[in-house]
Amino acid sequence: MPFLTRRAKSTQMAEPDPDGVLTAPTADQALGHIDAMNFGAALVGREWHIAEQIWAQQSHDEDRSNLISTATQMGGSPDYLTPWVESSNDPFLPLLVRGASSITWAWNARSGHRANRVTQEMFDEFFRRLNIAEADLVAAAGAGPDSPLPWAHLVTSARGLQIPKEEALQRFENSLARGPVYGAHKQYLQFVCKKWFGSHDDMWEFTEAISSLAPDGSPMQGLVPIALMEHWISGDVEAESFEAFVHQIGKYELLSTAAHRSYGHPAFPVPRSDAASSMSAFVAVFVAMRNWPAAKALVPMLGSRFDDFPLVYFSDAKWPDLSASIMRK
Repeated sequence: MPFLTRRAKSTQMAEPDPDGVLTAPTADQALGHIDAMNFGAALVGREWHIAEQIWAQQSHDEDRSNLISTATQMGGSPDYLTPWVESSNDPFLPLLVRGASSITWAWNARSGHRANRVTQEMFDEFFRRLNIAEADLVAAAGAGPDSPLPWAHLVTSARGLQIPKEEALQRFENSLARGPVYGAHKQYLQFVCKKWFGSHDDMWEFTEAISSLAPDGSPMQGLVPIALMEHWISGDVEAESFEAFVHQIGKYELLSTAAHRSYGHPAFPVPRSDAASSMSAFVAVFVAMRNWPAAKALVPMLGSRFDDFPLVYFSDAKWPDLSASIMRK
């Protein structure tokens, strides 16, 4: 497998991503989580009571977070959720699902391209949809004051709406105060990285603080490989290889420690979706470094539950092909 290179930047104007047709989630979208697949299928079938039952059966915020994340990937407009919002005795869950889904819907209008390729019309629709998402998520935060999840998604919408850094931090802290959620941490890392509203120093200050404070066995260590890739794609550092880059910016020991204290620790919650996302980030970095023994160790732990972020920064490889290639090394 060749060394993974930074993707070339295009100057061609972007088109909105299609909203698509609402369809039940795939195993890949649900990170192999059966409950998340069933939750999404219940939403597609407008079987709100079944979705509520599945939600009630979840015992951890990360599992609940994966239900919501899966629901946001099913395509179409979130308007199909409005009858649920209007008929539910407890509006927290339907508001949360509709608000989080509206963020994905908004990003479809903007596309995933850099700002200089996005038209004003696309930005206008992006902001319109994000404000719809914000209204639902703020209402969900009021209806479920103990849940970190509305605040976690409000960190994402904060980035899109370009709100002040202080407010974005407050949203992240509001989520953290209600329970640590990996998705909130990933989204705040995006906010403070250089390509958005921060700098390499801001990103590493946040990443290293979380890495240091996280208990042994925590998937939060997956922020370290994500930060490495964010730093690399900026193009600010010239290096002969990704491994040389990691050494050059002085983060090799941090990466090694993060690996040891996360999936290398017996307390690591392998079956959970946040663990799968965290391991996927490590795999991406190890592939970029050509550290095949480290990548191989993660393949059986992941099984089919691969999260393609942040590998998508470098490669379009699909996990069945990538994992088979890794195991042949």
